[in-house]
Amino acid sequence: MRFAKRRNDFLLGRWAAKSALARILDLGPDDTLTALGRIEIGNASDGAPDPRVDGQPAPRSISMTDRTGWAVCLTGPLGRGLGCDLELVEPRSELLVHDYMTETETAFVLAEPAGPARDLAANLIWSTKESALKVLRTGCAETLAPWKSPSAAALSTGGGN
Repeated sequence: MRFAKRRNDFLLGRWAAKSALARILDLGPDDTLTALGRIEIGNASDGAPDPRVDGQPAPRSISMTDRTGWAVCLTGPLGRGLGCDLELVEPRSELLVHDYMTETETAFVLAEPAGPARDLAANLIWSTKESALKVLRTGCAETLAPWKSPSAAALSTGGGN
């Protein structure tokens, strides 16, 4: 990878995935080189993570995410669609909001005054959609805009805890 930060986050994500799998599969202490060395995290043809243990498909599904020095790996039963996303709560441009969110979501985000509340709303909806695309295994090849996030509805009714 061309950029050190991106490469470091990528490697951290792989370490998180290997550690989670080593623990859930009881391969030994999850931080030992022996346990981690038995696990490979490749990519399936659709870009989703393809975990392998001792060269064989792992008996678990995973979803991975990394962001600015943090990484998360979600594990579940084999064949289960999983999705997780890790984002900083930071300003998102109105262009992104209009391009990737439904009219209802856009209205919800832009109803908040510029600042932390708007940033939280935009990032929550963005992260929900990214997680859903991982579950569907379409990645960003699928457009986010038409997919309705449950986040805006939950937040507007106070159910977003």
